[in-house]
Amino acid sequence: MFNLVWGTIIGLVICASSKLLMEKEECGSLSGITVVGIGGSVAMGCLVGLWDPSCGIIASYFGAFFSLVIYALIKNRLEF
Repeated sequence: MFNLVWGTIIGLVICASSKLLMEKEECGSLSGITVVGIGGSVAMGCLVGLWDPSCGIIASYFGAFFSLVIYALIKNRLEF
């Protein structure tokens, strides 16, 4: 339960910062990147948190970051 709450909070923070840092054409809608960021954060945080709960928060950061990078790459590729 603790990993889900922290994963959601971390996903929201990463999404908000990515919306500010990415170009408008790359990032897409706020709801799209929010869902992708929170999903990646919760998935990676819970997956790693099963083995070592202390690493779950760090894994949430990486999960949100990498899921948003993959989302941006796929979105840009589909537009061309």
